[in-house]
Amino acid sequence: MGDFLHAVADVFTNESAYRNAMIVAVVLLFAASGEFIAEKAGTINISLEAMMLAGAYAGAVGQAWTGSTLLAL
Repeated sequence: MGDFLHAVADVFTNESAYRNAMIVAVVLLFAASGEFIAEKAGTINISLEAMMLAGAYAGAVGQAWTGSTLLAL
């Protein structure tokens, strides 16, 4: 059990874990700020996660079909 807890502690103290958490936080911040602006305009959108997934999927499919990273972005 001690080895497992040591491995978990290594994950939470790893620098790349913090960097990846910040990257994910920025993406979620973009979606949240867009929803905040839309809600101030009087519309409510409850499908933010679905739109983010659809955009990621479309980018991955576009890059796979064309091989162009620029087109995927």
